[in-house]
Amino acid sequence: MSSVLTPLPCLRRGMFVPHPAKLISLAAVCMLAFACGFSQKPENLAADENSEQISDGVRLTPKAARAAVARTRNLLVRVESFGGDPPVRAATTGVLVSSTGHILTSSYQLPAKPLAVTCTLSDGKRRIAKVLGRDNTRQLCLLKVEGADLPTPTIVRRDSLQVGQYAIAVGAALGVERPTLSLGIISATSRISGRAVQVDCNTGPGNYGGLVLDIEGGVIGVCSPLHPQANEGASGVAWCDSGIGFAVPLDGLAPVIAAMERGEVLEQGWLGIDLDDTPGGPVVKAVAPNSPAAGAKLAAGDRITHCGGAEVQSRADLKRLLGTHLAGEDLEIAWQRDGNPQQAIVRLTPLP
Repeated sequence: MSSVLTPLPCLRRGMFVPHPAKLISLAAVCMLAFACGFSQKPENLAADENSEQISDGVRLTPKAARAAVARTRNLLVRVESFGGDPPVRAATTGVLVSSTGHILTSSYQLPAKPLAVTCTLSDGKRRIAKVLGRDNTRQLCLLKVEGADLPTPTIVRRDSLQVGQYAIAVGAALGVERPTLSLGIISATSRISGRAVQVDCNTGPGNYGGLVLDIEGGVIGVCSPLHPQANEGASGVAWCDSGIGFAVPLDGLAPVIAAMERGEVLEQGWLGIDLDDTPGGPVVKAVAPNSPAAGAKLAAGDRITHCGGAEVQSRADLKRLLGTHLAGEDLEIAWQRDGNPQQAIVRLTPLP
C-alpha cells in the first residue's frame, strides 16, 4: 500500500521475517489461530463476527476467512524439489489449474534442472511431477502430475478487481492438511507491466506459488516473488513479509500456460537501447552492440516515437510497452532521425 519501498531481507530461503507494522498481539494470534485452524498468523481479523463491512456485502470475519479457504483447499498442492543446479531441497506451494493435473507454482524454489519434483495433493497422495515449462517474467513454473477429474479454480475476472478489496494469501508448504493464511487488501490492480496485482498480505517462500483469493473464495491469482520495479530482471524475494506482495492473475493467463505446456521458457524481451528524456521526447543515448536495436540501425540521437503502434513520450512509456513483450516476438519501432521518420520491425531477444 505504501509508496515507500524499503525491503526487509529474508535471511535464507524458507525463512520468514515479519514486518513490524504487521505484528499483532500474541493473545490475538493464539485466539485466531485456534478459531481458524491455520498456522500462519491471520491479519486484521476481528475477535468476533461483527467485523468490517466490505462492498460486496461479505464481512471480513474468521468465519468468512475459514469458508473462503475451505472452498479452495482442494486446489492446494505441496511441491517439493530435490537436487538440481543449484541443489535445493525445499517445499513450496502449487495450485491445480486443470482437471488433468497441471499445476502452477513459483519457480523460486525450483532449480533449473531438479533431479526430482513431487507434489502432494489434497487427497494426501504424493505424486511424481514433470516440469513442463517456465515463465521467467512472472517467476512461474508449470508442472504436470498424473490425474483425472481433479478440481479446478473458480477464477475472478480481472476487470472486477478493485483497490481496497480484501485478499487472502494461502500457502501449503507446511502441508495441504494445514494451510497457512495472511489477510490484506489489493493495493493496485495492475503492476509490473500489467503482469501482476499488488497486495499487502504478508507473502514469503511458504506461500509463493499458492493461492491469492477474494473473501468469497474466488481465485485472484498465484502468489509470486516479483520485483516491485518492472523489468528489473530480479526476484522480489527480498520483499517477503514486507506488505508488498504480488499475485499473477489467472484471468487471461491461458496463453502463457499453453506456452509452458509446450515446453517453452518465456523470457522478457530486450531491445538494447538507453534513452534520455528530452522536451521533444525520448532520445537514444546509447545502443548495445549486437542488440535488436543495433540490427535495426538505431543510433544515438534518434528520437523514439512509437513502439508496437503506441505513442512513446518518455523513457517510462517505452519501458512499460516493452515490458508486455517476450523474447522472440517481433515488434515495430518507429523513430525520427534529423526530423525524418523511420521504422523497423525488430525481433526481441532475452536480456543478456
